[in-house]
Amino acid sequence: MKYVFSILGIVVGVILAAYAGIWLCFIGGIIDITKEINNAINGVNDISIVGIAWGVIKILIAYPVGYLTFSIFTFLYYAGYNITIHRREINARKRR
Repeated sequence: MKYVFSILGIVVGVILAAYAGIWLCFIGGIIDITKEINNAINGVNDISIVGIAWGVIKILIAYPVGYLTFSIFTFLYYAGYNITIHRREINARKRR
């Protein structure tokens, strides 16, 4: 059962990392940039350098955000898995 939870944890970590890194940061940054350019073309407002810079920053930090999300999530599952193993070993020593 612990193997199922470990694999499930890794799968959930991959999904969350893909969501945070790809969707929120990378695609969200592209959407921010295109919205600013579209608003300037349509005459809604002037080009906001801050909006474009924020979009570029989101694109640049997409990989680290995804990597850190995956690393933290899988670390928590590996730590929980190792705690389970150590508890089992301690309980086995007490029974002897």
